[in-house]
Amino acid sequence: MSVDLRHLPQAQLDFIKPMLAKLTDSLPTQRNWLYELKLDGYRALVIKKRGTITLFSRRGNELNQRFPALADAFDFLSDNTIVDGEVVALDDQGRPSFSTLQNYGPRVKSVYFYAFDLLVYEGKDLRKLPLSDRRIVLEKHALPGMRDPVRVSSIFNVSAKQLVAAAKKSGLEGIIAKRAVSSYESGERSGAWLK
Repeated sequence: MSVDLRHLPQAQLDFIKPMLAKLTDSLPTQRNWLYELKLDGYRALVIKKRGTITLFSRRGNELNQRFPALADAFDFLSDNTIVDGEVVALDDQGRPSFSTLQNYGPRVKSVYFYAFDLLVYEGKDLRKLPLSDRRIVLEKHALPGMRDPVRVSSIFNVSAKQLVAAAKKSGLEGIIAKRAVSSYESGERSGAWLK
């Protein structure tokens, strides 16, 4: 499947407040929802502008000095692009560990950036496109040159009930459900993303 980006507006390449997930007691079970694992890390945006890569926290603080290897790993990214994701440290069992991330230092080797959304690609503003289209552009166009420590956050094609059970059994933090047709609502908790 292809997504036509030719008629999209040009984007401002500055920090954008990330879209937020709304807390819920139960996940939607309709077909038009995408499910991802809730990763226990720091929400972050990567902006590549005029060849310079900047990693931002969800509040707009620059993270390049704290995670220089992550910022350097995005050298493959096309210029004028913004990726949304999560900085995650993995424990010895390969599970996300917030305490490991908080104590990040030279001895912590397993810190990754899990990309899950694409806001701007080569100067084009994708935020009005449905999430399903943004994911296509993210995976097929923006990230083909990626390598560790950059990864894509997987979408699971199973029922919400199965995924919740698997997350509990594995000791993971939870699940994020995202409406496949949702646009990117900067700084909002509209309910189009649920946790």
